[in-house]
Amino acid sequence: MQHFSPPDPDLLPPLPAAAAPRRDAGASVTTLGWFSPEIGRHDFTVLPGMTIAEIVAQAMPGLTAEERRHVRVILVSPRGQDVVEAGLWTRVRPLPATRVVIRMLPGRSAWRSILQLVVTVAAFALGQWWAAGWLGASGSFLGLGANAWGGIIGAGLSAVGALAINALFPLDQGSSKPDTSFAVTGWQNQARPDAPVPNPYGRHRMAPPFAASSYFEVVGTDLFVRALFVWGYGPIALSGIRIGDTPIEEFDEVEHEFRPGRPEDLPVTLYPNQVVQEPLSITLRREMVKNDKGEIQRDEPVEDDPFVVVSGRDATELCAIFQFSAGLSLYSVSRSKSIAYTVAIKIEQRPVVDDDDTPGPWDEVETLEITENIRAPFWRSHRWTLPARGTYEVRFTRMTNETEDPNVSDQIVLNALQTIRPEYPLNVDFPLAISAIRVKSTYQLNGQLDSLNAIVQRLLPTWDGEDWVEAASSSPATAFRDALTGAATDYPEPLEAIGESVTEWAEWCALQGLKYDRIHDYEATLQEVLLDICRAGRAAPRWDGEKWQVVIDRPTEDVIAHMSPANSRDYRWSAIYPRLPHAFRVPFIDASNDWQSGEMLVPFPDHTGPITRTEELKLPGKTDPDEIFREATRRQYEVLLRSGSARAIQDGVARIATRGDRVAVSLADIDRAHFSPRVKAVVGDLVAFEGASVVMEAGKVYAIRFRVHANADDVVGRSVVRKVATVPGDQSSVRMLRTGVAAADAEKPAAGEIVHFGIYGEESRHCIVRRVEAGDAGASVFHLVDYRPEIDTLTAARPIPPWDGRVGEIVAFVPVAPAAPVVISIETTRDVAPRVVVALNPGPGSAPLTRWQVDHRAEGAGSWSTATVSSAATPVLTGYALGDDIEIRARGLAPGGTPGAWGPVLAYTVGEAFAAAPADLAVELVVEATSETTVGVYSLFSWSAGGDGWAYELEWQRWDGTTGGPLSRGVTGAGETTLRTGHLAAYAQHRARIRALPDDDDPSDWSGWLDFVTATAPVGVDDDGA
Repeated sequence: MQHFSPPDPDLLPPLPAAAAPRRDAGASVTTLGWFSPEIGRHDFTVLPGMTIAEIVAQAMPGLTAEERRHVRVILVSPRGQDVVEAGLWTRVRPLPATRVVIRMLPGRSAWRSILQLVVTVAAFALGQWWAAGWLGASGSFLGLGANAWGGIIGAGLSAVGALAINALFPLDQGSSKPDTSFAVTGWQNQARPDAPVPNPYGRHRMAPPFAASSYFEVVGTDLFVRALFVWGYGPIALSGIRIGDTPIEEFDEVEHEFRPGRPEDLPVTLYPNQVVQEPLSITLRREMVKNDKGEIQRDEPVEDDPFVVVSGRDATELCAIFQFSAGLSLYSVSRSKSIAYTVAIKIEQRPVVDDDDTPGPWDEVETLEITENIRAPFWRSHRWTLPARGTYEVRFTRMTNETEDPNVSDQIVLNALQTIRPEYPLNVDFPLAISAIRVKSTYQLNGQLDSLNAIVQRLLPTWDGEDWVEAASSSPATAFRDALTGAATDYPEPLEAIGESVTEWAEWCALQGLKYDRIHDYEATLQEVLLDICRAGRAAPRWDGEKWQVVIDRPTEDVIAHMSPANSRDYRWSAIYPRLPHAFRVPFIDASNDWQSGEMLVPFPDHTGPITRTEELKLPGKTDPDEIFREATRRQYEVLLRSGSARAIQDGVARIATRGDRVAVSLADIDRAHFSPRVKAVVGDLVAFEGASVVMEAGKVYAIRFRVHANADDVVGRSVVRKVATVPGDQSSVRMLRTGVAAADAEKPAAGEIVHFGIYGEESRHCIVRRVEAGDAGASVFHLVDYRPEIDTLTAARPIPPWDGRVGEIVAFVPVAPAAPVVISIETTRDVAPRVVVALNPGPGSAPLTRWQVDHRAEGAGSWSTATVSSAATPVLTGYALGDDIEIRARGLAPGGTPGAWGPVLAYTVGEAFAAAPADLAVELVVEATSETTVGVYSLFSWSAGGDGWAYELEWQRWDGTTGGPLSRGVTGAGETTLRTGHLAAYAQHRARIRALPDDDDPSDWSGWLDFVTATAPVGVDDDGA
C-alpha cells in the first residue's frame, strides 16, 4: 500500500472545533489555536454587548486559570488593532463590527522554540497516531499531558516539521522521485515485493508489476504461462494492451481476465489459487557403468541417481514439470524413420522434519512411463495431492538407462516444481485493478510473460463544470483530490475537507491545458505528492485550518494588503543576477512517442545562436511535448522577471495577507519616490497627512493608493488608486483629481489610514507573498517576490515549435557508391519453370548498401532486363528454358538509390549443372517363344551412361499418335544401361522416354519420346520348329 506521510504546517489538520458559532449581528470573533493565523482558525459572531470575558468563555470553554494566562485577545477594526489585557476582559465590550482575535500563546521568550515544538509534534503525530493527537480534550493542549511532551521531543525533530519554519511555497527544484521506472528499462514487468501499489494519475502507458509469481502450465506437449498483474488502485480503464510491442490480440491462444478495481469485482478465474513455482533445470541422469577407459560395462548393474527438491511451505498439492529438450524418439536406420521411445521417472515424497528428528521413509507417488515419437522439444507435467498440508521433500529418479546411441533422443530435464495452495493469491482490503493472463508460450514467448503493458487511466471524481463525476482525467485537481481522500494514503480525508478553491483550480487547469500524468509507484510523503501535483497545476497546497485549499500562481486584480514602513519594518530587498544558461534541458516521458524517454531543449526566449550551456529542469507529471515547452518557458520568464525578492516584518498577531496573496508595498526606506504617510483628515478631495510630507516634482504625475471598505464588516477592503494634483515641493496634503465617475470620485481614504504615495503607476511595488514565517513576539516575517502578470502573457504568446522527439541534427548525406559486388554462385532451380539464382556478396569498402540490381539477357541480345531486390534478399531470374545461354551482370545501390559500379558480364547456361537425360535411347524388338505353340515380343532398351553409378528411369505406353495408354515404368540399378520390358502387344504402335537418376542430385528432365512398332506377331510351330 502506498504510504503518504503528512506534510508541513500549512498541511496540518484542525484543532477540535470550538463552540457552535452564533450568527447574530455583533462582534466577529476569530479563535486561532495554532501559532500561525492560517491554521486552526474558527470564525463566528456573537451578540453585541458581550464582554471579552464572556466571548473568551464561549470561544474556549473550560479554560483553567493557568491556561487563561496564555490567551491573548486583540481587537481589530479598520482604524487599527489593540491588545486587551486579561484584567480588562470583564469591563471591555467590543463595538459592533469589531473583530476579536483570540489566540493561545506561550511566553514571549519561548516563542520560536514552542513554534518549532508544535510543528514537530504535528508531523510526528500525523505519521503515528492521527486521531489521538488531534481529538484530545481542549483542556490540555493537543490533548497531551506534561509527561507526553518530553516523549515527543525525544522522538526527534523531523525534517518535515522543520519545513514549517522554512520554505512553505513549493520551490522549483523538480522532483527527486523517478517519473516512472517503466520507460527506462523497456516494458518489463517486475516482481516488487513490499513496494507501494502503483497509483496512476492521468494517462500513461505502464508495464504493471506482478501481483503474484507467474507459473507454467503444460497442455498436451505445449507450454502455457499463467500470470497475475496489478495495475494499481481502482477503478482503472485499460486500452492498447500489448505484450512487448505486439498487440495482445496477435498472439495465439491468449486469455485475458481484467478486473477494473471496483468493490463489486469477482475473483479472477485464470489465477484462482496460490502457485509458487521454483525453477530448477536439473537433468535427470542414469549413466551406464564405465571402466577407466570409458568403455561401457553392460554387465554391471546401474545405480540410481535421484535428485531431491524441497517444496514450498503449507502445500496441499505439488506439480512437477519435465522438459524433453531434444524430444523423445528413436531413429530406426533400417526403416529410415523415427519411432516411439519410452522413458520412466519415479516420484517419491516424505514430509520435512525438524533438524533433530529422523526423516521418515520415502513414499512412492507414481512411476511415470512416457512414450512418444516427437523429435522437437516438448513438456510433460504431473500434479498430485498431498496426504496433508505441509512442506515435503520430493525425490525424482530416472529409471530408464541412458544410452550412447546417437539415434536416441531421451534427455529429461526437471524444469520446475510448483507448490499449490487453495487460497486466493490476493489479500487486500481495498479493490485493485488486476489482470490475469493465460497465454501459450511455445514458439511465442520463449517461456516467459514479462512484457505486458497497456495505457492506463484511473477513473476518479473529476470536475465537469457542474459537479464531480467519475471520469478519466489528467487534471492536477483530480489527482490532488484523490491524493487526500483516496486509498493510497494511510489516513484519507473526508470529502468535506476539500476546499472550494480546488474546484476553481480544476476549472483553471482545464482552461490552461495543465495536466498531471504520472504513475506513483514509489515511497513518498503526502507533502511530496501534493507539491508535485500542485507544481503541475501552477499552484501550492494549503491547509486553512478547516479545509485543504490551493494557492494558484496566476494574475489577479485583487490587492489584499498594503505594506509600508508605517505598518511593517526591517525591509530587505535583494536581487539575483545569475549566469543564465542558453536553454533548459527537460527530460520527460514522451506520450507522443509511445511514452518513451525523451529530452527537450527549450532555449531562453532572448537567446539566439548555438546552445552550448544548459541546465536540467524537471517537470514531473508532464508527458505532452507542447506542455513541456510551455511550462519550461514559464519557468524561464520567472527567472528573468522575478529576480528580486524582499523580506519585511509585521508586528502583531492579526494580519490579512497570507501566502499567494498580491500585496502593494511602499518601499519608502529603499525608493526615494515612495512615501507612506498616515491620513490625518479628508475634506472633500483634499487629503491631509499626519506629521509627514511628500515631495513632488514638476512635470510628473502622482497618485495615492489606499483601501476602501464596503461596510463595517469588510475588514479586508479593496485597493484603490487616485491621481493627485502635482504641486512641486514638500507637501503635507494632496488634492485628489476627479475622474468624472461619481462612484470612483466618492472613494476616499479614511482618517487614520496609511496611504501609499508616489509616481502614478509606481506609487507601490506589487508583490506576491511567497511565504510567511513566524517571528519573535508574535511578529510575521513576509517573504515577497515581484508580481509579474506579464509572465503568463508572455508564456501564452510564445509560439510552440513542432516536436518530433528526434535527437541530434541531420547531417547532409554524401552518397558513397558501393564497390562492384562479388558473385558467389549462379545456380538453376526447377519448380514449374527454371529459375536462375544469383548469390552475391558486397564488394570491398564500407559503403552502405540497400539493394541489389542484376541485369540479364539472352546471349547476343541487345537490351538488358533488370531485377532489383533488397540487399537482404537473393536475386532470382526467370523467363529462360533449360540450356539457354544467358549473360548476367550485377551492382549494388546505396541509400537514396546511388548506384555502384557494375561487375563483369558473366556467361551462364541455364541448368548446366543438371544431369542430362541420355540422348541415344534405342530399342530392340526381341521375339521369343512363350510356349511350345506361341511366341511373344518384348523391347530391350539401351543407352549410353551419363555418369558413374547413375540409375535410370524409363516410361512407355501404347500410342496411336493421339491418345496414350496406361504408363508402364521401370528403374535400373546403379550403373546399368539396358532395360527389358515385359511382352508387348504385337502390331501395335508404342513410345518410350528416359531420364537419369544421379545419386547426389535431382533427376534430369525426361528425354523426348521414342516411337516404335511391334511388327512381329505370335505364330504357332510344329514339333520340328517349322
